[in-house]
This record gives sequence, C-alpha cells and structure tokens, in this order.
Amino acid sequence: MRIESIKIQNLRQLKDITIRFLKKSHDNDLHVILAENGVGKTNILNAITWCLYKKEMHLRDEKSALTIVNSQVVEEKRKYGGGIVEVSVEMIISTEEDNKMTFKRVGIFNITEDAVIGINDKLSISYYENGTPLIIEDEEETTQLIHKYLPEEINNYIFFDGEQLEKFFSDNQLDNVSKGIEELTQASYLQTAYSYLENYIRNSINPCISKGGDKDIKEQQIKVDELDAQI
Repeated sequence: MRIESIKIQNLRQLKDITIRFLKKSHDNDLHVILAENGVGKTNILNAITWCLYKKEMHLRDEKSALTIVNSQVVEEKRKYGGGIVEVSVEMIISTEEDNKMTFKRVGIFNITEDAVIGINDKLSISYYENGTPLIIEDEEETTQLIHKYLPEEINNYIFFDGEQLEKFFSDNQLDNVSKGIEELTQASYLQTAYSYLENYIRNSINPCISKGGDKDIKEQQIKVDELDAQI
C-alpha cells in the first residue's frame, strides 16, 4: 500500500491542506516532511491514523491534548453562537495491484460556548472493481480492508515519527509486529480454521467412527489416536 495524496480539513493546526506524495522513480520512494516545531508535522500522522483507525496515535499526551477540531475554526464558530463543524481526512492510496482506493473519514462536531462535542463519524472506502465504482461504508467491511492493507499493529513501522523514538523500543513492539504480520498474511484466519476442523474431527467425527460397527475402521482410528498422542 502506498499513499498517493492526503487532504486534511479542520484537524488541529491543519485547517485546509493537501499533500501529494509524488513517486519519481521505482528505486526511491521515501518522503520526509520537514518544518518548524508546532506547525503540524506530527498531526499529519495523526490525520492518517484517525482516518484509518479513529485514533490519533501520535499524540504526546492524550489527557492534556486540545480537541481535534482546529482551534481557529472553533473560535470562529463561537463568535456566531456555535454550530456544527466537520473534520475530514481523505487519502488516496495505491495497492500492490496498482488499484486506486480512497479512504475518507468525516467527523461531525457540535461547537458550544464551552465545549466541543463529538456527534458521530463515518469512514467510507471507494474504489473501482472491474470498471464498476464501489463505495464501502459498512464498519465490518471497512475494518477488513484496513486490516488487509495496513494493520493497526504495525502502523508505527510504516509511518515513522522521529519525535517519538522511545516508542519504537518499547517491550510490546515485537508482539505488535508479529500480530501485524499475521494480519497481512491472514495467518490468524488459517490458524482459526485449522483449530475448528481439528476440534470438529476430535469431538464429532471420531466419536461417530468409534461407535460404528466397522471393526477395521475402529482399529485404524485407535492407531491414529495413538499417533496423535505421540506427536
């Protein structure tokens, strides 16, 4: 998966910004964002993780952080008695099959005199399949697509935040990488299916065979059970 562009509106310092990650060659595809402190570099990463996972995963201190809605927009709304504000992030990505997909999350917030209240948010994923445009909004289906292309467990290793190096060396990161690899390869689904079949054979099929009248089958089943025990 590769991000082609990202459009951010009303998210923290980023009131209205579009960034395009142009690929000039197949050999080099590294993008580095450089800017002064406090202008919103880290919040570009937060915009990505909020869009995908509904989490700002690069906040330094979630408890003391201001609301996700751009503060200038909040103040402008309050001058006129408050009202509804949209926060949106739209990402266009290309897959390994060179398909274009658009991930867009829109959050609705109500601005009052002394609070910013989240009302709801919605993630949609749109793409073409055999020339037909598809829009996926069902939560289970969008979650499956995100797990397929960018599991939450390994996002830190794809979007590197140089200001939070200590997180890359924490004790649980190895487990996160392992879980992420399982998600990408769908190994966890294979393991679940294998366990289900194994239990079904042990608890349903084998007792039926044992109770049957065929002596040869019973004898062979005993041998199989003994080999399973040894293994």
